[in-house]
Amino acid sequence: MSNDDVKSAVRRLRLALEKTQTEFGALIGKGLATVQRYETLVPPKGKVLVRLQRLAESKGVDECAVIFRDALLDELGVGGLQSDEVRPPAAVSVGFYAHPQTPEEEEMVFDVLQVMREARSTSVPPNSSVQLRRDQAIANVKLLKKATKSARTERVEAVEFGQANEDQKAAIVRLFESGKSASAIEDELSLRGHRVWTSGGPVSMVDAVLAEHKKKSDERESR
Repeated sequence: MSNDDVKSAVRRLRLALEKTQTEFGALIGKGLATVQRYETLVPPKGKVLVRLQRLAESKGVDECAVIFRDALLDELGVGGLQSDEVRPPAAVSVGFYAHPQTPEEEEMVFDVLQVMREARSTSVPPNSSVQLRRDQAIANVKLLKKATKSARTERVEAVEFGQANEDQKAAIVRLFESGKSASAIEDELSLRGHRVWTSGGPVSMVDAVLAEHKKKSDERESR
């Protein structure tokens, strides 16, 4: 379990609970600066991971709970995830694809990889045309990173928001299947008053998620 996975899970859990960093800090007994550090710099360790795992489990956000638990197991030097356990949704599930989708994108990816590999080359004869190409490649990579930094940040944030939304939907279904009413779920996840638009107009977010869950369940049963 990487540090980035854990930092992302802290943010995803907070977003799934729709809390500000200050509000989230109050839930885990930490201040604003500490929450900011957990999300961007240094992930939580030890007892805080236990606290986060229990909070995620109590709110039905099992995907994040698994990440916190696995990070703690890694810290303790024992086994990690089992293959049949809940895993966080992949970026592809929220609209991002790792592979090129057009011939133009394929060519661009190939060109970028070639430049990056030239920049990393170590076996370069000094004062040669090869060295000149490597120096130019290094300069080009710096420009590329600068040009893509904003897009990368936006992409990461969009993925996290998308994953948090998927976490929230999964939590609603799990709490419902555990016997909680729609009203109780709204209170549990602080979703009272949240509405989403459907073909019939705005409805409760919880009702919309449960309606979609019932539709999918009915479709599976009819097959």
